[in-house]
Amino acid sequence: MCLIDRMKTVRAFIAAEIGADLREKLTDLQRKLKQVEADVRWITPDGIHLTLAFLGNIPEDRINAVSEAIDRAGAGHTRFDFAVCGTGYFGSTRHPRIIWAGVADSPPLLRLQRQILRELQQSGIAFDNKPFSPHLTLGRIKRVDRNTEALLQEVNERSSVDLGMSTISHVDLIQSTPKPTGAEYCLLHRMQLV
Repeated sequence: MCLIDRMKTVRAFIAAEIGADLREKLTDLQRKLKQVEADVRWITPDGIHLTLAFLGNIPEDRINAVSEAIDRAGAGHTRFDFAVCGTGYFGSTRHPRIIWAGVADSPPLLRLQRQILRELQQSGIAFDNKPFSPHLTLGRIKRVDRNTEALLQEVNERSSVDLGMSTISHVDLIQSTPKPTGAEYCLLHRMQLV
């Protein structure tokens, strides 16, 4: 008989929280987009965040190492503002997957995100190494056969809308647990920027 050591893992990512004013504007935007009645699983307002690194499933015993990497990455970084403008989607017009609000170019954001990836890599922590495309996910399209074309038209009409500013004052390590109603989030670690 072969015994397999099944180490407990958690699904996790590193993100920055957005401010209440921006969250309110994004909630209002979602409300308008929902009127199209497309088949979308909308992100709850408190679940909207700016993902800096997706880790996937990590062993529970590596949470401290990830937290320490985040702390090292944030050392010397100060809090900063970023602008949110425009909406768009990932995927093709035939198979759109994610509706998002865009994040304007922000050198401090790019420096922080790159430093986080460097620290994770130096600590031997695996992460999704796709090119960084800063955005705030508003919803995930479940099926494309129900008013999707009308939804994409609404999204395209708002492609340059100014949605406001937010401040990044801390970086969080968050556990994500998939549920039928959407992901449930649990804060594992927070690093404050000065």
